[in-house]
Amino acid sequence: MARKLPPADSGLSPLAENLDDLGKIVRNTRAHGQLRIDDAAALLGVSSDLLSRLENGKPLTSSPP
Repeated sequence: MARKLPPADSGLSPLAENLDDLGKIVRNTRAHGQLRIDDAAALLGVSSDLLSRLENGKPLTSSPP
């Protein structure tokens, strides 16, 4: 079953005051580009899990190089 793209919100502020706001901006930008989360993650060179966590305002962790 194909997943639907999130609706784009042209009135969303581009300024993020917290992690939740940043996630909304990222998701909205992806929606404007009509990209599925796995396609956007591949273009960014990150996992779809990481992008999902970011879009949902959850904390991200990094591993040392």
